[in-house]
Amino acid sequence: MVKAEYELAPQEGQKKEGSMAGSKKKWLIPLLITVLILLIVAVVLIVLFVEGGPPQYKGFEPILPDKRICFDPKNESSYQKYVQVYNKMIEPYEAARLGGDMIDCTLRPPNNEEVCYFRDTWFDDCSKIGHWGFKTSSPCYFLTLDQHREFAVEPYKKTDVLPEEMPKYLRDYIKEDLEDNKELVGLHCSGSDYYKPLPGFLKNFLRPSNSTNYLTPLVAVAFDLNGKDHLDVECTVWSNTTLVNPFPKISFQFQISQNC
Repeated sequence: MVKAEYELAPQEGQKKEGSMAGSKKKWLIPLLITVLILLIVAVVLIVLFVEGGPPQYKGFEPILPDKRICFDPKNESSYQKYVQVYNKMIEPYEAARLGGDMIDCTLRPPNNEEVCYFRDTWFDDCSKIGHWGFKTSSPCYFLTLDQHREFAVEPYKKTDVLPEEMPKYLRDYIKEDLEDNKELVGLHCSGSDYYKPLPGFLKNFLRPSNSTNYLTPLVAVAFDLNGKDHLDVECTVWSNTTLVNPFPKISFQFQISQNC
């Protein structure tokens, strides 16, 4: 009998070990699933950043979607398609009038039911009359910053947070605006020093609106291509938004050719 009692002891231990092994399996499976999910996320992020670059802020967009803008200044038909896009773009700005829900946002920000008055004449030489600069080898490139409620960029509010790598002219401009109690989301395009109406977007004009009369804020950037056959351009938004990619970029190329 004693032998039998001693023989039972190993069997009870085996039961305990089996119970512990089952318990380990229960928490090991969720752990493996969690590790697998993290690995998948890591692979996706690597693909985004290494191959495709960081995610872009979809509200920062060009009016011309072409990555290669090819034209011949001496041949109007070569740039007519670009002119037509800009002519269509400017129509609501030409028709805009102060009054009703449309206010002067240089004086105050709009409420949710108001929109900012944005004049078509603010673009100076970038105009319909001047064929948007294509005829004189000084093409204009229009950019818009359309705020999204779930993903909005913020202007700089203090001079001491301006990045050192920001172009000097833009730093100086933002500093002057802050002195005048104006907050600007900066814009810089390589190869140009012409920005109308401003080198960026004033905060008052960036507020989303429920009104059907809302006019997206625009900046016209002109480029001097005289004596050049092409120009590679990169435009960057400079904002105080702390994101994975705080400085969204748009890259494109101008090309002057008789064989576009």
